[in-house]
Amino acid sequence: MLKAITAALLFAGAPPQIVPVPQPEAPKVLELKASTGEQVQLKADKPSRWFLITQGAQLRTPGNIAESDIATFTSIKPGVYLVLAVNADGASLAQLAIGMGPDPIPVDELAKKLAAAFLKDSGTKEQAHAMAALYKQAAIIAKDAKQVAGTKQLRDKVRDASIRMLADFPEGTLEQMRTVVAEELIGVLGELSDAPMADSRRAAAVDFFSHLASILEVY
Repeated sequence: MLKAITAALLFAGAPPQIVPVPQPEAPKVLELKASTGEQVQLKADKPSRWFLITQGAQLRTPGNIAESDIATFTSIKPGVYLVLAVNADGASLAQLAIGMGPDPIPVDELAKKLAAAFLKDSGTKEQAHAMAALYKQAAIIAKDAKQVAGTKQLRDKVRDASIRMLADFPEGTLEQMRTVVAEELIGVLGELSDAPMADSRRAAAVDFFSHLASILEVY
């Protein structure tokens, strides 16, 4: 009995330990350079699915098989391209600067941010394509000045479309990616208002949503 009481006293008084929740590490990006038309062989540590995030280039696996530890990239157009490799252990991102020359070529920063968020979300191709369809619809909504006057109304209409079009996915799907989009959208729309949008702001919103769709539909 004495031992039981002693043990109870020892453990009952132990205070709870509070520790910070570790944040997911940002994915490491492999940076490569090559000339236009040059074939660049990319290799993963195990068979992976390969995605060309930036359009304007070719990415092929041997025999065009679905999963391979090797993929070959080539582009005849100068630019900065993003390639994603996904397997059971996670995903990796490669950035290829093609035909850079002496002057740097601008990187599509939005595509890079979305790719990094996609890795943190452990997203799927189906989810990315559903988001692309949503943003295509958002561009149509933003363009309709008769139905959508102010930025507040645009925000609400896009939110309604999101609830409707993503109903089949669990809550929190691509949360990191959607957070990136929300932060970028603040800069596009500015302060939310019921007042009619200026033509320039409406055009910027249409371009933004169209750009999002073009990035995600190639995942």
